[in-house]
Amino acid sequence: MTRKYRLPKTHYDLLAEHSPEVVAAARTDADLLRHSTESVLSVDDHETQHRIVVDRAADEAIREAAKRLGYEFDEFKAASEQDAEAVSFLNRIRAFTSLHFQVALNHELSGRKVFYLSENLTDQLAETELNFPAEELQTPFPTSLFVLQGETAHGLMRKMLPNGNTIEELVDPDIPVSAYVTIARSTEFPDCRVMVVAVWMADPASNRQIAMVKRDLMLKPGWSVEQALKTDWNAERRKGGLAEIDGAGVNHSDYGIFRSDSTDEMFYTDGLQFYRLVINAVLYLMSDAAERRDMRSTRSELREAAAKEVKPKRRREKERFAERFSDSPYILLGETVGEIEDRSRGSGNRLAKRIIVRGHYKNQAHGPGHSQRKHIWIRPYYRGPEMAELVSKPYVVR
Repeated sequence: MTRKYRLPKTHYDLLAEHSPEVVAAARTDADLLRHSTESVLSVDDHETQHRIVVDRAADEAIREAAKRLGYEFDEFKAASEQDAEAVSFLNRIRAFTSLHFQVALNHELSGRKVFYLSENLTDQLAETELNFPAEELQTPFPTSLFVLQGETAHGLMRKMLPNGNTIEELVDPDIPVSAYVTIARSTEFPDCRVMVVAVWMADPASNRQIAMVKRDLMLKPGWSVEQALKTDWNAERRKGGLAEIDGAGVNHSDYGIFRSDSTDEMFYTDGLQFYRLVINAVLYLMSDAAERRDMRSTRSELREAAAKEVKPKRRREKERFAERFSDSPYILLGETVGEIEDRSRGSGNRLAKRIIVRGHYKNQAHGPGHSQRKHIWIRPYYRGPEMAELVSKPYVVR
């Protein structure tokens, strides 16, 4: 029996609920920019309400603190500008709001396209190798929002964060992870494109911001995806005669504490696995094997069902239940994808230990004279005795 999938509240849903002024500004600016650009890599490159939104968020933080401590707003704001700790805190507020605005703007520019991965598909993509040229990576829209849930997505997300072990104790695996993927032509490196992956985890019940990670990848001709994942932006800037930027290409936040991080150490090992998962979702969407189904807004469907309820109390309960889900229409990916297949039976070679044979992609020749290529996903599978110890081969980054 096929599972009933309901899209949970995404980062964008929570942003619309709790920071409506950010979303309203992004929508207005998207309408003005749509004729001239498909996506925005830097809000400083375009005329937007970005600065107004960011300054308003900082002022609101000052206003709340002033009220709590019994000060007038203007007096407290002037004092805050002279206090190093307060300035640092307000800069984090501005940086966090700036990222909210940028992802909302790009999401609006692409028509709010959402892709929800089934958990079985997530499990299989996590065991698929990224044997693919970076320059061939593409998405059907300039910005796509991928939504993931479950132990696999959360486990890989935790590996990417400095406080991952702490987060493991607090996070429900049903809490969704929202990953915005934007691909655009680089303004500084004309021969290259840039893939921006901004990942957010927040608790829909409390709107608690749990984690945010943003990473920019260079899609350079001749590079593999693995090389793109390890983009050293300052090295590339030096080659291009450009000035270095502190912390270029990567930001991360956990428990709402925003900071830029100039070291890639955590990403070069286990931290890269979540980004591999997201890029595999992009490749799956590109492949001939992609199973897609257009879905209506979960919240709208549940509201309609609630409206048909005769008993008032029961109707109110159903209406409250509907508010737990996303208001966005979406595309469900991998609805009928099963668990990783067991191919042990009938194998001529007997294995002492059970292993996962990783999936991969290949371009298969077809058409007249084999002149055309189609993108094929080869799924991972198990081999070895059913009750034997499971051995997962390490993914070595070279």
